[in-house]
Amino acid sequence: MKKFIVFSLFVILFSACQNETKPPSALNQFIPSQTALILESDDLNELSEKINENSFSKANANLPFFSYLKDKLNLIADVELNQESYISFSKVGRKEIATTLITKQQLIDTAKDIKKFTYDGLEIHQQKLGENNIFISLLNDTYIASTSKLVIEDVIRKFNNDLPTDKDFEKIQNTTSSKHSLYINHQYTQQLWETLLPNLNNSYTKRLSLWTAVDIYLSDKSIQLTGVSQAPDSSYLLNLFKGNEPQKSEIAAITPLNARGFFSFTYSDYEKLQLALEKYRNKDLPDTNKSIYNHANEIGIIYFSQAQAVALNTLDADNDTSILPSLLTAEKKYRGIPMFRFSKPQMFYQDLYPLITQKNLNYACKIDDFYVFAEKKESLENIIANYQNTTVLGSQAYYENLTTQLTEKASMLLIGINENLKLPISKTVDAKWTKNYNKIKFNNYKLNASQWVYEHNFAHLNFLLTETDANQVSNNAVVQINNIKVPEKLLSQPIFFTNWKTKTKDIAIQGVSNTLYMYNYKGELRWKKALDGRILGDIQEIDIYSNGRLQMAFATQDKVYILTKDGKEVSPFPLSFKDKITQPLAVFDYDNNGKYRFLVTQNNNVLMYDKEGKNIKGFKFETTKSEIKKAPKHIRIGKKDYIIIPEENGKLHIVNRVGKTRVPVKEQITFSDNEWYLYKNKFTSTNKKGDLIQVDQEGKLQASALNLAENHSMVATPKSLAHFSENTLTIKGKNINVDYGLYSKIAVFYIDNKLYFSITDTQSNKVYLLDSNAKLIPGFPIYGRSQISLSNVDNRGRLEFCVLGEENSILLYQLE
Repeated sequence: MKKFIVFSLFVILFSACQNETKPPSALNQFIPSQTALILESDDLNELSEKINENSFSKANANLPFFSYLKDKLNLIADVELNQESYISFSKVGRKEIATTLITKQQLIDTAKDIKKFTYDGLEIHQQKLGENNIFISLLNDTYIASTSKLVIEDVIRKFNNDLPTDKDFEKIQNTTSSKHSLYINHQYTQQLWETLLPNLNNSYTKRLSLWTAVDIYLSDKSIQLTGVSQAPDSSYLLNLFKGNEPQKSEIAAITPLNARGFFSFTYSDYEKLQLALEKYRNKDLPDTNKSIYNHANEIGIIYFSQAQAVALNTLDADNDTSILPSLLTAEKKYRGIPMFRFSKPQMFYQDLYPLITQKNLNYACKIDDFYVFAEKKESLENIIANYQNTTVLGSQAYYENLTTQLTEKASMLLIGINENLKLPISKTVDAKWTKNYNKIKFNNYKLNASQWVYEHNFAHLNFLLTETDANQVSNNAVVQINNIKVPEKLLSQPIFFTNWKTKTKDIAIQGVSNTLYMYNYKGELRWKKALDGRILGDIQEIDIYSNGRLQMAFATQDKVYILTKDGKEVSPFPLSFKDKITQPLAVFDYDNNGKYRFLVTQNNNVLMYDKEGKNIKGFKFETTKSEIKKAPKHIRIGKKDYIIIPEENGKLHIVNRVGKTRVPVKEQITFSDNEWYLYKNKFTSTNKKGDLIQVDQEGKLQASALNLAENHSMVATPKSLAHFSENTLTIKGKNINVDYGLYSKIAVFYIDNKLYFSITDTQSNKVYLLDSNAKLIPGFPIYGRSQISLSNVDNRGRLEFCVLGEENSILLYQLE
């Protein structure tokens, strides 16, 4: 993962393209010793302008990195540098990074001198530039300016002693051709990472190659680097691919959009790769697993926030003749795909290190031509779920567009999903900058790509960070972001509950033991509580103290509970009852002033309690002649309150706050199983015949034929009506047909001034989500086994929903 972050950062920070080579420069003899990065430009002022005009740079102008860069580049702030110049970066001392400018442009202004002194016979001028001390010296006709006096002295020593330039640098310099180029000395870049990224201890870049040279191309909407990386002998990682023809990477086809990205390497001849690995590691490797690798041409790592998976792209998985199947022991299937226990969890690490660093790959599954391995089953389940939902990187238009700008075949390919890299990037920097880097604005910069194509002791490389066109943002708009495992089978659908302290949504779910669990959206168990029975209906949010600290209210057959966000009981609740509670708890707040009324239904009787748990004796609703069919429903029209109570015998009661009849309804209704709603200023539901039933405020009943099947469902808002019958979902008069199946009731959500309607086929486990125009939200249907709960769980703008997954899991999805 660390090497992944390094390269992703590197791609994000620089850019390029390549044509003919250019001759060596006389300025390179003044490059300081142990320089890690060298920027060469024919017009540094122009390059600076292009950086400032780039949309990614603009969006992150206040990021500490860009502030740091701007401060270091103050060396060129007041100088017209429209001729060949170098800027180098090298570590000096324990923490200082020296910035040095090499140019023939006049730099010394003696009027600005703070101090002037001589070193080894040559003058050094000390001047003040912003907050920095700048040291400048003239060597022949070349000016050297640096933020470090030690660097200036080092360059003077080299100049006076006529020390030779780095021949490897001169060689790599001959490969560049553009107006702006960047050179990377890998043996010293580690020192820069230690300073810029103190929480990242990585030596991977040091052993990647000796020198890398790239041409830089910047535009308003893209950052590109194209060049070569040189590895002169077998001690460098790039030479692992000597003698192997690059292949096309296909691992994006199984990389979930909730991953941080992937790293892939390919080969045409495993025996040559094995020989190169033996030279690199200076040890012989066993041939035991050779048949497995001979049967593949790509191996990759998929990176997640807390885990990694290794994928083996086989040439023909259905006709696998390698020994791999014999190493797999079948376990329980997940969504119809077999899961296996892998008997050689260390195999890839032992055979392929340093390309593969993952150990303990205990489990495996097979997806098309891929065998996928991970330490925990959850990683494989995540990959399977997103593959089946087609929420994978390879199915996205923006990925396809990106790959058209890269070489089709590569030795190594690294793809980062930028939005998912915020957190790991923020953890690599100094702790004081963590919050800043966690707010990087990638906007439409969806991906970054790094590609190496090996050829004759060097590799062509391409780095790319480019904006995505709006119409290519996503083919699918839903990504599974969590799979929360509960330690028992689940009894109810998951429901979001507002955590007033964190300003996020937690997830409540009840298990078959009647235990109520509360998880945060990251999947961490916050608390659990044993209840006396099954929760009736939904959990409702209330603010019993009117202080913004929300509680949850619900009933079981024997008790009425009010719990805090931490699962603690609010006194004097729970209330206990001798007779069984037969309907979900109804909670009314007539005037939205916190004077809650809790209505408890027991067969044909309704009791009302206040928030102190006291019975409201003024509520005089009479015992009904038959069992009450639905929990009482409160509807307000103007300044009048109406309580709707339907009976099994077809009697509809519409009463006032004290339980007395407010609207007399004379007709008997063969009630369906749907709730009553306020729709177009009338009390609205349906009957068993599938007619729309509406009652006005005078008690007049009107039935409108909708020709719905008996087991139909409907919901309504004051202005919108939706119903589902057989395989037709109708929203505001517009129809959409879905597959036949066994469907849940329709759910309606009103979020950010938008209506969403959801329904789930519990037979084929498909969740449908539609807008108010009956248009299916892109990416749906998606896997799920219950009604959903929809909300913005983390206040970051995107909507999420939770739904039952397997018998003991909660799936959390995000709408892109």
